[in-house]
Amino acid sequence: MNAKDLDPAEAAAQAAVAQSAAAAADRLPEVDPSEVMAPAEGPLGQPAGPSLTAEDQKKYGNRLTATYMRLRKEKKVRIRIPVQHGDEVVIINGARFNIKCGEPVEVPESVAQILEQSEII
Repeated sequence: MNAKDLDPAEAAAQAAVAQSAAAAADRLPEVDPSEVMAPAEGPLGQPAGPSLTAEDQKKYGNRLTATYMRLRKEKKVRIRIPVQHGDEVVIINGARFNIKCGEPVEVPESVAQILEQSEII
């Protein structure tokens, strides 16, 4: 549907929405990208998952790949999620781990720590 097909009220509403969105974008504060990319903090002020250095990101090209590579190097631990909890998903800096319940699996230590802090294992 193009602008010619809209009745005047709909056209005015769309124009108002566009104007409001533009005004809101002008009010957004400037954000330092390093602050946006900072890892989330876990319980007790501990970083959630492995901390990534600028060197890691430069070496691997992006934050997600760097996270996976850092997690690959971590000590692996064997865990088993009780069946009553169901399958679980743990995401660290975009790195996703789908963990099936009721089966013993090996995961990076950071993943196990998150599940322990969540009182799942």
